[in-house]
Amino acid sequence: MFPAGHSLWISDFANNAVYVYTWPLPSPSATPVATVTGLNSPQGECVGPGGVVFVTNSGGGSILVYSHNGTAMPTISDTGAQPTGCAYDSGHGKLAVSNDAGGSIALYSGPCCNYSSPTTITDPSFGQTYFLGFKPNSDLFVDGKNSSGNVSYWKLPYPAYTVTQIGFTPSNLIGFPGGVQWDGHYMTVGDQLAGTVNRVNALGHLVAGGTTTLTGASSCDVVQDFIGAGAVPVGNPHRITGPEAACGVPVVFPYFVGLAPVQATGSSSTQPEGAAVSP
Repeated sequence: MFPAGHSLWISDFANNAVYVYTWPLPSPSATPVATVTGLNSPQGECVGPGGVVFVTNSGGGSILVYSHNGTAMPTISDTGAQPTGCAYDSGHGKLAVSNDAGGSIALYSGPCCNYSSPTTITDPSFGQTYFLGFKPNSDLFVDGKNSSGNVSYWKLPYPAYTVTQIGFTPSNLIGFPGGVQWDGHYMTVGDQLAGTVNRVNALGHLVAGGTTTLTGASSCDVVQDFIGAGAVPVGNPHRITGPEAACGVPVVFPYFVGLAPVQATGSSSTQPEGAAVSP
């Protein structure tokens, strides 16, 4: 049964499923209260108006859409593009989807959520576009690899979304891109190799003291973490990150201090690669 209140959605790439939990998690070893099946390599997740959840179904070339109570809504076609990450700009009602295959961004506009015919954003500097996130001012930030195969970071300012490759400072900040999120104060970028979440400014520069090492996650691939922001104060333990592969289960870390995990979501997941909270 889907929770009436806040719910945590975790996509499992290997099991072709999404697990749904009550949020905040009620215990250190919480189990799913609902499961969505029939997906094909699900990865990124983001939340739209009314608690609608978008899931990038990368193996199926589509974005799946679910209401807060788990009802399937019309699927958004993204055939051949291998959608990986997604982000929703609530200020202007725009859904952004990163497409790994070929490197592009699909931008959907209009009333949620029966989208079609996106604006496709490409750039010669794009190699592979992995994850992305909006700032409150509607500027879009994207991580991935550039056309030379190097880790990079792009800024697409609202409203024109002109692509500017800004990279990272220091240049070796990210070993392998692991996610882009707004934490209520800064954009953060995840590193799958190091198990870190890093605060960066609008130019991609690491903020002083801005690296949070997720203790116990260094052997995992931290992918597309969810960071509670806005009304949730920095330091509140109700923060989620979804490590995969070696760890196999999503865990909750007390961001921003980077201590050991305080909660885990049990053993249902095999390769979690995305997290979102539907209010």
